[in-house]
Amino acid sequence: MKNWFFLFGVWIFIGILIFGFGISVLIAGCGEKIATTTTTTTISTATTTSSTTVSTSTTSTSTSTSTSTSTSTSTSTSTSTSTSTSTSTTTTTSTTTTTLQGSLWTQATASADFTSREGHSALVFSNKMWVLCGTANGSLVSDVWNSSDGTTWTQSATDVFPARSSFGAVSFEGKMWVSGGYNAGSYAKNVWSSSDGITWTQATAEAAFGNRGLHSMIVFNNKMWVIGGYGTPAKNDVWYSTDGITWTQATANAAFTGRGAHASVVFNSKMWVIGGNTTGVTTNDVWSSDDGITWTSVTSRAGFSARYGHTAVTFDSKMWVIGGSGNKKDVWYSSDGLTWTEATSAINSDVRQFLGAVDFNSKLWVIGGGSGGADYKNDVWWTQ
Repeated sequence: MKNWFFLFGVWIFIGILIFGFGISVLIAGCGEKIATTTTTTTISTATTTSSTTVSTSTTSTSTSTSTSTSTSTSTSTSTSTSTSTSTSTTTTTSTTTTTLQGSLWTQATASADFTSREGHSALVFSNKMWVLCGTANGSLVSDVWNSSDGTTWTQSATDVFPARSSFGAVSFEGKMWVSGGYNAGSYAKNVWSSSDGITWTQATAEAAFGNRGLHSMIVFNNKMWVIGGYGTPAKNDVWYSTDGITWTQATANAAFTGRGAHASVVFNSKMWVIGGNTTGVTTNDVWSSDDGITWTSVTSRAGFSARYGHTAVTFDSKMWVIGGSGNKKDVWYSSDGLTWTEATSAINSDVRQFLGAVDFNSKLWVIGGGSGGADYKNDVWWTQ
């Protein structure tokens, strides 16, 4: 009986061993087929002002059964939020007011130190403005004045050469020069010069161009030029000189008709003749020449009305015509001599003719003038 129990116990033990061995083999085989499972979840949300990203990674499990068990779990979460708001508002308001050049004038003085006058000459010399001679309150004068600001005027000479009106004057080769003009009931033919405005020297008493007044005088190509004027009859001849003594005739009969009280300027490498009185006929024609011999008609009827006794000056790369006979008080300019623009219909309420005008210190100046009667002026105005 004991032996049977013993044998029975042995068989049970052996069975347990066999069963355990089988289970172990089965588990080992199945262990090789266990796979790792990974789950990733991404949620992305986007709007016009934000974006959100959530990333989750979990579950990495490995199990082996023989003698050990291993478990690894990893979880990662990333959240990013970006918000950008931009608002831009631009409001631009622009108002442009254009003021025509030459339309606004400032009075430097209502009454300069020199007596009221017309028929004088104005020029720039030695960094000053100068006023020479003229008809002052009905009488011919022979005085010389200068100013560096247009307000204060200083007399530098008086009675140094015969009094005159409606003459020519220029600055040339370090001197001021005066030619011809109306004097004592006739026209003169003398030429005078000064290097300081105080002492004056007669270059010649008998200039080759003869007696004349109401002519124009300009400097061009290193020469002084005398153009047209009144004598007997109205003239259209052209003369030049390098020394004021010897005068050479460029032409005895220019293409334009004989005239006096016209205006001349140098502009764009040419000499210009503008308007004037041609023996009783008042004109508004414009002529130009680059040699003083050949003259070309630019226009027979400029934009401004016919006139004489006006003045012309170059300023800011333009030719300007100011005032004149027939109660003129207007201001015109042109960059080609053909097309003319009215800057203003009046400098002020006063009409003026036989006036002076200069370009000085980047300003255009108007000095004195008359109204063709007893209304003489000694006011000074400027514009920019």
